[in-house]
Amino acid sequence: MSLTPEIRQIEETKVIYVQAIGDYNNVGPSWEKLCSFAARSGLFGPQTKMFGLSHDDPDTTETSKLRYDACIAVDRDIVPEGEVGVKTVGGGEYAVFLHKGPYSDLHRSYNDIFRNWLPSSGREVDDSPPLEVYLNDAEKTKAEDLRTEICIPLK
Repeated sequence: MSLTPEIRQIEETKVIYVQAIGDYNNVGPSWEKLCSFAARSGLFGPQTKMFGLSHDDPDTTETSKLRYDACIAVDRDIVPEGEVGVKTVGGGEYAVFLHKGPYSDLHRSYNDIFRNWLPSSGREVDDSPPLEVYLNDAEKTKAEDLRTEICIPLK
């Protein structure tokens, strides 16, 4: 991963989401629930954007308390149902890094960003959670070929 980010304005986005609590490597059930709802609701299309919000630092938060939101962008009003909620995310300036490889290696990329890039960047991180924008389909792509934008919110 290159530690030279693209600084980008990201618009607020309305999403449907399902929150997972626990190990970031075990968020599959949340995605299954969310995708099932999205399919039933006719929300999938060629431009569907899927991303995650990792709320907590696994180096400082107990694994059993880590919060992750599986999100799908929507362009119409949706009525929440069961575990599927609706909210607005993003909005503002972000440092965007491209992570290449398996999701299980995202933690390593976050460490590089926060330990190496951030201290020398002259920038401050906002209180919002980072966005992980999934650029290809994990079910149709080899793990080593996955591409994820890690979007760090800036003040």
